[in-house]
Amino acid sequence: IEHDVTPALTRFEKYLDKIGLKENTIRLYIRLANMYLLETKKDIPSPEDAEKFYDSLNEKNLSRSAINNFAAAIIKYHQMINKPVVPIIMPNHPVGLNRSSGFK
Repeated sequence: IEHDVTPALTRFEKYLDKIGLKENTIRLYIRLANMYLLETKKDIPSPEDAEKFYDSLNEKNLSRSAINNFAAAIIKYHQMINKPVVPIIMPNHPVGLNRSSGFK
C-alpha cells in the first residue's frame, strides 16, 4: 500500500500560500515534496530523513538547479512541521557537499 501524502501536501500548499510564495513556486514545491514524502514514507520526516534524501539526490546525477529546488522545498516543508533541517541542505552549495567535506 502506497503512503497517502495528500493530506500532508494539502497542508503544505496552504502553508506556502500563507507565507506568500508565487503559484508556480508552490506547484513546484508540492511536486518535489510529494516525491520526498513518498520516498521517506512519512508525513513528518526527521532531519536525518531529509539528509538521506538529499544525499540520494546527489547520487542521481541531477543538475545543481534541480537539487537546489528539492532542497528549498524540503527546507520549507520542515519549517512547516517545525523540524528544521541542518544547514547541510541549503540551496546554492556545491553538489555533494556534506559534513565530511568540512561544512558546519
